[in-house]
Amino acid sequence: ADEVTAEDGSEWWEFYISDMYWLFMTLSTVGYGDIAPVGVIGRLYACLTMIVAPAFFGLIVSLLTQGMKKIFDDEVEIQVGQAIQFMERRRVPLSVQRRVETNFRHHIGQGHQMAAPDLFKNLSPAVQRDLSLELLRSTVLQFPIFSEAPRPFVAEISHAHTWVQCLPWDLVVEQGQLVQEVVFVIQGRVIMQCSCWSDTSYDMSVHELEEKPEALQEELACEQELEVGAWFGEKCLFEEDRVRTATGIAAMESELAVLMSEDYHRIIQKYPPLLEQHKSIQEAITANRVQLVELEYVPPESDDGMQNEEATKHRWSVFRREVQVLP
Repeated sequence: ADEVTAEDGSEWWEFYISDMYWLFMTLSTVGYGDIAPVGVIGRLYACLTMIVAPAFFGLIVSLLTQGMKKIFDDEVEIQVGQAIQFMERRRVPLSVQRRVETNFRHHIGQGHQMAAPDLFKNLSPAVQRDLSLELLRSTVLQFPIFSEAPRPFVAEISHAHTWVQCLPWDLVVEQGQLVQEVVFVIQGRVIMQCSCWSDTSYDMSVHELEEKPEALQEELACEQELEVGAWFGEKCLFEEDRVRTATGIAAMESELAVLMSEDYHRIIQKYPPLLEQHKSIQEAITANRVQLVELEYVPPESDDGMQNEEATKHRWSVFRREVQVLP
């Protein structure tokens, strides 16, 4: 059969292209204008342009809107501005205002990474406990008392920790405070400012302070760095009257896990064998069979060249042997 052609010689399918061109021109509200494409290829290109152009310009408008919103309607900047006005009205020193502004931006900024508390609040208790154990395994399990404890106990202890975020030069602990918690360094680094005679001991009992009252007035002339995996405040688990003789400051953005002494005692009550071990240690300390210094954190390399993990295991084995010979 002969092909269907128009009087001007056009093919039949060219009429469909013309209809489609008219439809797109009408629906897109572009209109014909003074200059209109002629021919099949020109009209197909015009149809494609009318499809792509709105999406392209819509993307440009959306990006500009978002950018202008961040500049003129930034929620973070609004809150920071209100905080600055609040401090200016109360004549807060400029140096303190700058510290507050930096800290405030860090905690409310949109780019702030998710912290452990933000993640935990959306999980079930069982999953929270398992996640806490995995996050603290490399640190908590280095602590002598927890290193050989049953997994359920360690998991519950890990879950009881409070997560603390610190910015550079934030005060972590201060001289003269009552020691009520064990602090583990999970990320970052903490500088302990202490007296040069104190070595790695950052607290004293009230009885020791009565014999040496000048300990809290001495200049904190020495600094010691505690890196990831370190801990301090461990003696409060066995003595409630310990007082800090050092001040701790975050040397960089750091993350700490804090175990309150009361939480430790509450949890250990659920595990009779561990409770008996705790009481045995308590009796050994009272009888001067062992010293609480054996529970202190060992730096990466001790004076005798023994590595941290080996030194900790050695001291803990001696510690347990002395406890077990008690009558």
